[in-house]
This record gives sequence, structure tokens and C-alpha cells, in this order.
Amino acid sequence: REGRKRWWLYPPDGPTTAEAYDALALCPVADLDSKVESLPFQDRPLEVIQLEGQGLFVPALWWHATLDLEPTLGIGSQYSMGEVDIHVSLEEHPGSGFALYHMACEVHKSDEARAMKLFEEALRREPCNFYYATNQLLFYLNTACHPRTTMNLFDDILAQASKSLSRMQKMLVLRFLVPIACNFAEWHAVHTRLAKYSTAVVKSLWDYTFALVADVLPGKQDYCLSRRLPDWVLAELIYPAPCWNCGVEKLGKVGRSGIDKLPRFICETCWHISRRSKIVRSKSTPSSTPGQLLFAGKRDNCTRGAGDAVDAAISSVPRAASAFASAFGRAACPRTHVGLLPLSWEIVD
Repeated sequence: REGRKRWWLYPPDGPTTAEAYDALALCPVADLDSKVESLPFQDRPLEVIQLEGQGLFVPALWWHATLDLEPTLGIGSQYSMGEVDIHVSLEEHPGSGFALYHMACEVHKSDEARAMKLFEEALRREPCNFYYATNQLLFYLNTACHPRTTMNLFDDILAQASKSLSRMQKMLVLRFLVPIACNFAEWHAVHTRLAKYSTAVVKSLWDYTFALVADVLPGKQDYCLSRRLPDWVLAELIYPAPCWNCGVEKLGKVGRSGIDKLPRFICETCWHISRRSKIVRSKSTPSSTPGQLLFAGKRDNCTRGAGDAVDAAISSVPRAASAFASAFGRAACPRTHVGLLPLSWEIVD
């Protein structure tokens, strides 16, 4: 072998304090050196520099991280779980989150109550281990646990992720949580008394997901085409952002794309104005047929006074035609590069 490698090691129980765990558990390896130096001496891990030609034996269950200090070539191997007697490991290291977790996996079919306690203790010792947490969630989902317990576990995982992870790491957690949440919702939504738990879990996950992507939605500062969500997703979202038409930050939704292919964010007020587009009833038009909707040709801003006139116009047309005009106006009201400008429509009897 050649090169130099730095090792940091903790015994199976892991970092000695919660502060040390929080500082090191999810720390990128490139930052470990500075993080370790910031800890009190008694809380620091063992540190070893492995030189060319040297070997290092790491006992089972020991925490470790490595960093190549220069171009390094090495050969290594590790235990498989089949070679580890987890019962003996837990007796020798009762504070090891790894041993607790794997013992829970060992007994979950024969002793659900014990498995539940072991999962909880493993997560108490390693709260940032989302692999443990996801499998605990699956265990709860497949046992006779009350859905409230599973719902609370969803909330705990999301809260810990919000506290501990970067945006990219949160996205990775969602990659595992979303399918589990969908299963949970489907299984309980069919029962009237349990549907509220399905609703609560989906809402929590939706709010968490929305908070992650809010900055890259249309109208937000980091939005760009390369980060664009599917149109059918954007069409369902209602959120606050600066309106493309009036410039005021309000609740609204995404409209049609402009000439630059970027979807426009329109506030609820401007959407309301567009929906109250001027409707003119015409007795006859040479090239029209009854019930046909025609563009009257003029684009103008709809003021509050004009809105009153629209109400009067709507009351004078057949109810079915009015409803169709309203729906069509919501779906297809065009925009120009200067703002959202409602169309004037003509409904032909």
C-alpha cells in the first residue's frame, strides 16, 4: 500500500456526550478535523495516522471515519452480520445503538413489545440515524400499533431531519418516507375513524416537502427552468410569492408560461380579476353558433367598477353559458409580457 490515512474511532457506545454526537454524527469527513478540535479533550475520538505499509484492526461495532491525507491505495475488509453474535454484542455493549437496532431486527417477529423498546432505545442513542428510524417506521407500520403511534413517529423523524440535515439530505430522507406515508394513508383512509391519521401524516409530509422546494417555485428568488416541477404539480400549489402582475407578495398560484417559457406566479387578487372578465351578451353574430364563446378582441385592465358591470352582465346570460365562460376564463385567460390582462368575452345565444 502507499499513502497516509487518518482514522477517528469511538468505542461501540459512540460519542461520550450529546454535544459530541451532534457535532460529529453527520459531519462531512473534510470538516471532521476542525470539529474534533472544537470538542473538549475528553469528548474527542481516538485518532490514528496510518502510514505506508501499516495495517489497522478495527473491532466489531466500533465507530470510525477515515480521511486520505494524500493519494492512497489500500486494501480492507469488514465483518458481515452473519459473523457477529448480536446477543453477545448487546451483552458486552448495552449502550451500542448498532447492537440495539440489530437485536430489534432479530426479535421483531417473536417479541414485538421488546423490539419496540429496542428500536426506541437505539434511536435515543443515535437520533440522527435515519436508517434506523425508517426501519422502525416500517416495523410500526406492519404491526398492530395504533396509527397515532406511527403518526407521531413520522412527526419525530421530520422534526429531527429539519433540525439536523441539509436540503439535499432532507430530500434523501423524503425518498424513503414518501412511499411509507402513501402506504400508511391508503391503509387507514378506508376506515372512517382512522382517516384522520392518514390526513395528518400526508399533511405533515406535504408541508415538509413544500418547505424544501418553496425557494425554487415560480415567483421565488431561486426559480429557474432547470429546477422546474411538473406542470400538474405546480397547478395544485397555492403559496405566497411576489405577483408577476401587480408585484405584491400575496397568496396565489402558477399561471401559464410567458414568452420566455417561465411560468408566471399570479396572486389571488389578480386571479379574481381575471375570472371577472367582461362578458358581453350579443343577440346575433354572423359567423357564430348558439353557445359559442368568442374573443371580443380587447385586452384591458379590469377595475373594481368594471367588476360591478361584469356582475350585471353575468346575470343577464343563461346560467349554463355563464358557468362555462367562468370556467373557461379561469383556465385560459391569456397574459402578455406586461402583466395579467383579462379578456373580454362574447357569449352568443
